[in-house]
Amino acid sequence: DTPGIDWQTNYLHVGPFVEADWRDQPGDPHPGRIIGVNHEWNLDRAVGGFSFRRVQAYVEQYLPFFNEKRVVALRARSSWTYSRPGDVVPFYMQATLGGPNDLRGYSQFRFYDNNSLVLNAEYRRELGMPVDLVLFTDWGKVFPKPGALAFSELHGSAGVGFRFKTRSSVVMRMDFGFSPEGVRFWWAFSDIFRGFLHNLY
Repeated sequence: DTPGIDWQTNYLHVGPFVEADWRDQPGDPHPGRIIGVNHEWNLDRAVGGFSFRRVQAYVEQYLPFFNEKRVVALRARSSWTYSRPGDVVPFYMQATLGGPNDLRGYSQFRFYDNNSLVLNAEYRRELGMPVDLVLFTDWGKVFPKPGALAFSELHGSAGVGFRFKTRSSVVMRMDFGFSPEGVRFWWAFSDIFRGFLHNLY
């Protein structure tokens, strides 16, 4: 019953996106905001029956205080998928949640469906020039149809982490995420929020 389990196809991805960026420095923002929207057609070029289009939108807001030594970082991101009658979205192209970039208290790709919503909040405190201490909470869900978007029945996680950085960007992070399904440790060489193209793929 899993769409695409027996067949994998080739895709042509086309579509526009727009992004407005008011952050002071993209690699390690303190004040500012970024907003992005993407509308993409995913055209099945081999099998037939797997074409669909996807709309994705996100916003990030950074609120500094104490001379920008502390920052509250907020992000909301959602993805909506539309297909014609008779077409389905194969499982390997569905939206996923869980892992180092969204729900950090869950295993990678823990939740998947055609549509998704994720909300993240971080409190970042500079301990010294190269290191930030971070407290975070993540909330999100996947759902079958765009009309089912709601802020109820979200899966939540929380945790603590560290950011190792230069003067203008985060070069490495370590996060310990906690959820009802246990504890997860993530080690990554990027910030969790790093711009539009990261959110697309």
